[in-house]
Amino acid sequence: MRCVKAAWYAQTGGNPEYCSLNQTRDLDLHRARRKAWDRAFSMKALDNYVPRLAIHCDKLIKQLQARKDQAIDIQKWASFFAFDVMGDVGLGKGFGTLDSGEDHPGIAAVHDSMYAVGLMTPVPWLISLLTAIPGAASAIQDFQKYCAGAVEEKEKVGRTASQRVHTSDAPFQTLNKDTEPADIMSWILKAKYENDRSAPPGVQALHEDSRLIIAAGRYVPVRHFPSSLKPSLTTIPSDTTLAALTNLTYYLCRHPAAQKSLQASLDAACPAGAASFSYDAIKSLPWLDAVINETMRLWPPAPAAMPRLTPPEGLQIGDVWIPGNVTVAVPPYTVQRDPRNFERPDEFLPERWTEGRAKPEEGGFMPFSRGPANCAGKNFAKMELRMVVARLFWEFEFELVEDERAARYEERLMDTVSLTVPGLNVRIRQRRA
Repeated sequence: MRCVKAAWYAQTGGNPEYCSLNQTRDLDLHRARRKAWDRAFSMKALDNYVPRLAIHCDKLIKQLQARKDQAIDIQKWASFFAFDVMGDVGLGKGFGTLDSGEDHPGIAAVHDSMYAVGLMTPVPWLISLLTAIPGAASAIQDFQKYCAGAVEEKEKVGRTASQRVHTSDAPFQTLNKDTEPADIMSWILKAKYENDRSAPPGVQALHEDSRLIIAAGRYVPVRHFPSSLKPSLTTIPSDTTLAALTNLTYYLCRHPAAQKSLQASLDAACPAGAASFSYDAIKSLPWLDAVINETMRLWPPAPAAMPRLTPPEGLQIGDVWIPGNVTVAVPPYTVQRDPRNFERPDEFLPERWTEGRAKPEEGGFMPFSRGPANCAGKNFAKMELRMVVARLFWEFEFELVEDERAARYEERLMDTVSLTVPGLNVRIRQRRA
């Protein structure tokens, strides 16, 4: 018998009608609901998301070009990019932060609340206690209402891929069995309209899934939140992208030879300049994957493992016996820095991935977790990271601003369920006219 998700996931009370996919502890129900998500992240669906990713990459590049030769906070712009992408691809409704250059109020509240969530995660009952206080949940109201409103809008009219214009005000049309959904939530709604077993079992579960799409690890589910405010644990990559892109920029600034190797690889893949730049051209570059993998090896998106409960009869792992009904966890941070899995484990060595020294298939590399409850959006996250990293380092050279932020960057990284990255000032220079 397998381990199951521990009681830590049961803060919504355990009723499946109130649970997101990630909160679902029943293995059979999780397996059924996961199918809608797997369809949303199929290879065909991913191909349909590429043009919209390219649009958000273009917006990011345009904003940074306007700030070339200046110091910018790359963490801020990584956040704008990550959440705009997931608003668009996730719900079909972007947050508009890349256009405005300012945080959406709801997203700002998500970031600001993480310190408390990280502190209270070991004692989740305290969250329920505090949120019973009037006004305690008000900070995230804008974000929760935004997600719920997007779902309600889509419920009324649905969206078709055939009419999908690559803007947030695209036309709508009713989804049916012949419709190819244009975003992740549309795949989930399609399952609902078709009475498929993979659909969320209730309205609250549907709203939980909408927040699951966007927030990516940012919140612990809380039983006593009002339904319009209840936050969720997530499995989709806005936080993965934000953390990985900021960390990767830091490491490539600290290791300029690695940055130049990446740029040389990108230049060779796109010899005709902008006209030859495409996802197909860069998606299989070994050095691009190497710097992304090495960054997520050092700092996985969820550093401290999600808790599991051993089966009643107990569990034998090698020479170790673990009794039944015991909460256990395997932290990716610990596994990925274990010298038995990676030599010189605390050093940034992307070449380990191109020289065959890293063997992720042996289990030492698990940035998206493993098993049936692993990250549903891992392939999308990889695609998104390849696209944005390639575009940024093809267009620009990055250099750290040697201030206190840079000097203390790694010690300021925090495990708050997902990885919280601090601000990081860098100077950008255009590589091409």
